[in-house]
Amino acid sequence: MKTLDELKLCPKAKAKVEEWLKEWIQHFTVLADGRTGNVYRADFEKMDIFYFTDCRDIVLNDKDHRIPKRKRLIMLQLLLRYLTGEKIGHKIACTHCGHDDVHIGSRPSGGGHYTFCPKCGKTDVCTYPAFYDSTMDELKGELIKLGFLK
Repeated sequence: MKTLDELKLCPKAKAKVEEWLKEWIQHFTVLADGRTGNVYRADFEKMDIFYFTDCRDIVLNDKDHRIPKRKRLIMLQLLLRYLTGEKIGHKIACTHCGHDDVHIGSRPSGGGHYTFCPKCGKTDVCTYPAFYDSTMDELKGELIKLGFLK
């Protein structure tokens, strides 16, 4: 997937396309109630994307589907930002050993997220009471699947 810089457009055409993409980004931001997401990873080629919208967004309690709609609009913003060549996301440092690339991910079944330091193994889990019983087994399976554990 090519970004705007890789298209090798003349400066005038590049500026016009970039302006057009930014108009779409702004449009999707307005439709998402001004939200842009707190992005940790956005690699569209690998479909490795992790971002937060609002800590009060609990999809299970969303009866009118505003939250999934807003998340889709934020995903569209991210795609267009990626295509403009913007560097998206930020890394997390481990509070235990200082490693500068801690992995953050969501629980496959929903209900929370986790961070895992591949250097020292420190793991933090954020989940809801309804998921307490299943969290650790699910998390262990996810870390094995990602290649962090054996």
